[in-house]
This record gives sequence, structure tokens and C-alpha cells, in this order.
Amino acid sequence: MKSNNYLLKGKAKQWFLKGDNDIKAVEILAGDSHVPTDTACFHCQQAVEKYLKGYLTLKSVDFLKSHDLDYLIKLCKDVNGEFETIRETALTLNKYGIEPRYPADMPIYYSIEEMKTAMGLAKEAVIFVRRQSETGSK
Repeated sequence: MKSNNYLLKGKAKQWFLKGDNDIKAVEILAGDSHVPTDTACFHCQQAVEKYLKGYLTLKSVDFLKSHDLDYLIKLCKDVNGEFETIRETALTLNKYGIEPRYPADMPIYYSIEEMKTAMGLAKEAVIFVRRQSETGSK
């Protein structure tokens, strides 16, 4: 029988792979001449959300079904105070988790520059979470 720790690592890896797929989706979308910036920004938020959930899974921290990056960062900070360093990034990306997901009364448009900024922030946050996951710091 496999240990619980082994199973948690496997589940965390699944979260990380899903987050990596969101980053790949953003990169593909960004290369389109008519990039849907709302969709690209949504995938930026999703990548970070999945990485945070992967980290929490790895650390055996239960979390509610939520897309709120601020909530997830707070849980991560309870395990590792270093997560404060990406809190502002999470707050910036947080709006892309809901706004572009559904039709709005007024169309939502994000500029190419805003999308590029979101992509850079998401990639930085993913790298940070990956490093924290590998170091096993508390």
C-alpha cells in the first residue's frame, strides 16, 4: 500500500501539471494576431490558482473550493511566510478569475500590455511556488 505522502505528492503534481497547461495556453494565445486577451488573462489567474492548490495539497492543508487567490495565499502563508512576497501578484491576478469568465453587461477588454503583464506575473508566481514546493520549507 502506498503511503499517504506519496499520494499527496502525486495529487500535487497533477495540480502543477494543470497549472503548466494554463501557462502553455497563455503562450499559445499570446502568439495569435487576434489574441483574446480576456481568455489569456483568465488562464494566468488559473495557473497561479492551481499552483497554490498544489502547494497546499503537498503540505496537507485542506482548502475550500475557491478561485480566490487571496484566500489561497493566506493558507499558504500559514505554512510558509515567504508567500507574502507574492501576495500583491495574487491580488493583481485575482480579478481575472471571475470577470472574463462570464458575459458582462459591458464587454471586458484587457489591453495586450495588460495581458503581457499578467503573463509575466503568473510565470513569476509559478516559479516561486515551484521553488517553495521543492525546498520543503516551512
